[in-house]
Amino acid sequence: MKNFVPDFSDIKGLHPQVLDTAHAAMNGERILMVTHGFGAVMIASRLNGLLDAMSGIQMAMVAENFRRADMHAPKGRPFRAPHCSTSRAGMLGNNGRPGEVHLARHGTLYLDHVLDFRRHVIQDIGRNIDSSTLLVASTPACPCFNGFRAKACRCGERVQASFERQKERVINDLGITKVVDIPFRSQSERMKAAPNPDTKTIIDMVQSTGKTPTTVV
Repeated sequence: MKNFVPDFSDIKGLHPQVLDTAHAAMNGERILMVTHGFGAVMIASRLNGLLDAMSGIQMAMVAENFRRADMHAPKGRPFRAPHCSTSRAGMLGNNGRPGEVHLARHGTLYLDHVLDFRRHVIQDIGRNIDSSTLLVASTPACPCFNGFRAKACRCGERVQASFERQKERVINDLGITKVVDIPFRSQSERMKAAPNPDTKTIIDMVQSTGKTPTTVV
């Protein structure tokens, strides 16, 4: 079954970061993207396109999970991006109704602004998510980030140190194995940047590195 996902060629610039994230995803790593307000969602929403088409068994499992949640199953691998206020029951399920962790199986679970999630929810995700799911999270580079203009951090050493400790806890709780830093880009830089290679070309580039990718199953 075809993956119904947008193509990486839609993203302008960020070539090293796109390739780095693609390589990590194709090798089954858990990823944290550190951003200045742009790029993370665009990259994460395209990662399913790096994976092989689902088998009949996988399609049936996805369809059954969505049926139990009273939702329409996606046409390809699922992409789930729950809000940071989602409860433990919403993540892990309750009374036979699957939560986001189950709905994301054979696809991608994306946790935007991951530091805003309750810690016990993050810990539960880290313990319960399995190898059938790409786990991708993102966080701003610091609490006072402003994605629309470059500026020095104004948090102060104390706030920044607390932020870094919180980030390290999330990395440990989720079992993050790859951190990708996405640099600040002004609007003019984004407009002028060249597009990335398309998804098929990125797959070929990753495979040509000599490290055999492990496809999510």
